[in-house]
Amino acid sequence: MMTNMTNEIDWQDISAKLREPFNPADVWKIIRRLRHNIKCDAQTGCWVWQGAYINTGYGKLTLGSRSMRTGREVLAHRWTWQLRHGPIPAGMEIDHLCRNRACVNPAHLEPVTRGENNRRAWAARPPRITCNRGHVYKETGWYHYPDGRRQCQVCHDNLKARALATERLSPELKEQNRQQRFVEKRCKHGHLLAEVGWRERPEGGRRCNACLQEKNQRARAKRRLAKARVA
Repeated sequence: MMTNMTNEIDWQDISAKLREPFNPADVWKIIRRLRHNIKCDAQTGCWVWQGAYINTGYGKLTLGSRSMRTGREVLAHRWTWQLRHGPIPAGMEIDHLCRNRACVNPAHLEPVTRGENNRRAWAARPPRITCNRGHVYKETGWYHYPDGRRQCQVCHDNLKARALATERLSPELKEQNRQQRFVEKRCKHGHLLAEVGWRERPEGGRRCNACLQEKNQRARAKRRLAKARVA
């Protein structure tokens, strides 16, 4: 059962608790959106976000104007926690105790470190019997990284062995292996980089020429369509 949530938060006392460096007009715009985009699930107690979402399932708000390129996206659950408790401590992330990413109820949120957040996420996942390479976890065990991630112990040992073997290779064999990997490398859309080429990004990395050309073609077609509609 879903009901409108209007009295759960003292909306008149919100601005005094806020510590984000935003324009006061933007703050009250967010408050109005929060008030009209939250519904309460009577069974779970979650405040389910009814607005826009990012691709990972968290609710979002947009400040400013997208047309003027002044827009800024903020996460809804982080704002509701800050409105109730103040600024998020440095180096901390907001974790959902209810494991519902659409929930913005500050009672279901808790600031934790990234490592603790990762450990809770792993613990909440359904148990897996094998890794992606078919090793049975009960037989192989886990390798735990310092940040909370974990990996099949056999896969980790194999990866470490390959890295050590590569370090022992002569410079000529290292260069030969690097060139062979490059010849076989493809972009995420399947284009063979050795054939289509690439461009270096200013921030680092490479951009496939075929993907860039397709993107420019789509942009030109979109502009032509917009001009035809105006005409």
